[in-house]
Amino acid sequence: MIGPLEPLRDYLRELLGEGFVLVGLGNPLAADDGFGHWVARRLSPLKTHKFKAVAAGVWLERLRPPSEPVVLVDTVCVDREPGTLVVVEKPKLGPDRGSHGLPPDEMMDIRLLIGLVPVKLGFGPMSPEAKSVADAVVRVVKDVVLEGTEGLTDKGLRGSAALY
Repeated sequence: MIGPLEPLRDYLRELLGEGFVLVGLGNPLAADDGFGHWVARRLSPLKTHKFKAVAAGVWLERLRPPSEPVVLVDTVCVDREPGTLVVVEKPKLGPDRGSHGLPPDEMMDIRLLIGLVPVKLGFGPMSPEAKSVADAVVRVVKDVVLEGTEGLTDKGLRGSAALY
């Protein structure tokens, strides 16, 4: 079950007016926990004056807080069916989300959380369900960022960068 792709598209269009940084969180070696990292890595070659993507790994507090609004992509533990996409406007992240300082939403302007309810936990590759949702999120973000741009193309990942 994928979830709210059209509302996600609308939120992203609105944010693109100001510009935003997509920050992917998660461990790429830990099954569906790598969802956010995977999405950000696939989008990182796509850079404009209003968009960039950063794969931050598992430590959000190691990221230098961007001045632009932030869209977080991560797995979320909520009472929904595994494999569901969850989109939360202006999420409130508790102090336990970051372990070495202020809560992340006090350090940066987090406008949107794109979350996946994990299907598979532990070490290993992402589940097919998580990969399907990740592919859908990447397509929506690319579509929104590339709308109305002339001459801009997505170069995609090349070589060893495509493996991570």
